[in-house]
Amino acid sequence: MFLSVVKTPACLQSCLYRHTGLLQYSTSRLNNKAKKDEILKESEEPSEKSKLIMLERIRIARGEKVKSEKKTKVLLTKKKLEGYVAANRNRQISIDSDNQNKQPVTTHKKAVESTNVLTASKQQKSKPLYGDLIKPLLQFPFQGDVLSQDGNNSSHSAIHDVLSSASGGELADFYPSVTKIIKATKPPEMEFYLKRWQTKKIAELGEEGFKTYKEHLFSRGHHLHRCMEEFLHGSAVRDVYVPEGIQGVWQSMQHVLPHVAPSPDVEAYVKHPHLHYTGRVDAVTQYKDQLSVIDWKISEKRKSTLESTFDYPLQVAAYLGAYNADPTYHKQVSSGLIVVCYEDGHPADVLPMTANAVQYYWQQWLRKLHNYWTAVLNGTVQI
Repeated sequence: MFLSVVKTPACLQSCLYRHTGLLQYSTSRLNNKAKKDEILKESEEPSEKSKLIMLERIRIARGEKVKSEKKTKVLLTKKKLEGYVAANRNRQISIDSDNQNKQPVTTHKKAVESTNVLTASKQQKSKPLYGDLIKPLLQFPFQGDVLSQDGNNSSHSAIHDVLSSASGGELADFYPSVTKIIKATKPPEMEFYLKRWQTKKIAELGEEGFKTYKEHLFSRGHHLHRCMEEFLHGSAVRDVYVPEGIQGVWQSMQHVLPHVAPSPDVEAYVKHPHLHYTGRVDAVTQYKDQLSVIDWKISEKRKSTLESTFDYPLQVAAYLGAYNADPTYHKQVSSGLIVVCYEDGHPADVLPMTANAVQYYWQQWLRKLHNYWTAVLNGTVQI
């Protein structure tokens, strides 16, 4: 009886253990199912990466061994690549077979193109280097009788010969103006600043207002030159007719006029016979007993240095060199002068150019001239 009583609890204990294990197993299955349902509810249309993560979580919940995410991605990438190659192998073979009949035509076309390239290359090599042919102009002096300095005029006449022969004679009588050459060789940033200024003025004045403004600028410059021409031809200051629109400009010139001597060379047309360019000089006369090429300018802003006047010194140097080389005139000039006057009557700024300054800007002008003629001869600039 005692033994049966002792045995019964052991049986009950075994049964309890068995039932407890089943309960834990059932509970774990329910938990796994709940986790699976929770994962699947995270997205109605899971991405490939989400599917991989969900599968790994399910396998982990089941106690299965899984591969790392990185290895899984690599395997999937390899499978995709192999599938892509297999799918396109037949297509590539069919494309190659379709192109077999076209191959001779393509080869012939390439052969023709190669021939054209070689021909163009030979023509380019045989084309003269105009920049080198006209390089002597970079050594051209701004003063003196250049054709008799060394007794040999071949280096200077070569420029004219190149211009004459390169275009079949079309350039033999072509003499562009100084203004045209400077405009054609203007750096891109200057064009940018000019367009920005125009845009600003149009926004301020409107299209019609800007047009009227430009006409006013041209008109006041024209009237100033007429007044100076009358004065330099011998009229007294009080007798010069001054239009109403430039009263302030004329007032700005009053402290300059007593130092300017009368001269016949006013609005003088000059032509450089060797460098092939022309211009119109405002005046060649004495200023404080110094013979100078003078340029009259009007500005809304103060210009107290040569550097602040942009291309004006280049123009003066170009006019001076042409004046000295033009056989029409029998003087040699070595200095220049820029007079900047103001519409509000402020005293004009007088900016002298010594011989050294003229030489400096003359070299800059020669480089512009060289670039211009090289571009013309190579066909990159239209005349």
